[in-house]
Amino acid sequence: ACRGRSGGGCGALKRPGFMPIERAILVVNPGSTSTKLALSRDGTLADSIVFPHPVEELRSYSRVWEQFSFRLKLCEEWAAEHVVHCDAVVAMGGLLRGVEGGTYRVNEAMLRDARANLQGEHASNLGCAIAEALRRKFGCPAFVVDPVSVDEFEPLAYYSGHPSIRRKLRDYLGE
Repeated sequence: ACRGRSGGGCGALKRPGFMPIERAILVVNPGSTSTKLALSRDGTLADSIVFPHPVEELRSYSRVWEQFSFRLKLCEEWAAEHVVHCDAVVAMGGLLRGVEGGTYRVNEAMLRDARANLQGEHASNLGCAIAEALRRKFGCPAFVVDPVSVDEFEPLAYYSGHPSIRRKLRDYLGE
């Protein structure tokens, strides 16, 4: 929904005497060795940062989900300094259920799947939970875009060489 706008669509008001409403999106990308944040204003990169996580630091965590609090704290501190308002928080999706490419609103089922490491354990699984926590602070929706678990492969790609075994496929987990 487009708050504070009258008339059709979500575009900025064009009437004389009205200031256009700037749309701000906070982007979160938790990766295996870093957490990346970006702020987009009206589709233009306004600010960004990469928080590197040295291997020595990450070794102190036996599971990826143990990193949630420390990564969330980094995101909250950066957002407190750089984000005045936010219309949406968007995260890199994790190893969720196989889905078509697209944009998905964060929900309880997604959070459960991410916490269960449904298709494997990777830092990208933290994305939807970090987005949900930031969404609550800003009072805006949280989304995941094109999760790693996008499953749009051709049928032949699932063949394993044995008729009773279907290959599991995932998209690239690059940093």
